[in-house]
Amino acid sequence: MARPRGHTHARGSIARLLDTTSLDQRVVAERRVESVRTPPRYRKRQVVLDDAANATLEQLTEALRRATGTRLTTSHAVRAFSQQSRQHSKPSR
Repeated sequence: MARPRGHTHARGSIARLLDTTSLDQRVVAERRVESVRTPPRYRKRQVVLDDAANATLEQLTEALRRATGTRLTTSHAVRAFSQQSRQHSKPSR
């Protein structure tokens, strides 16, 4: 399992690959608020996938491995996609 880093922004290869902040420069400087983040707690989850969903997940994970040149796990890929999904689902102000 990957260890959480000590800084506030994830800058791993997956995060850099999926980082859209360079594309979206609408962040206003005065809205940036420094907050203290607690280290993430990892919870083990199991999901039941059909063959098609499993193949898709394996293809996505393999694509991320090739794109980043790292030995990431499916859990790493799912967490990265989850984080990006959470960031894009926040209402814009």
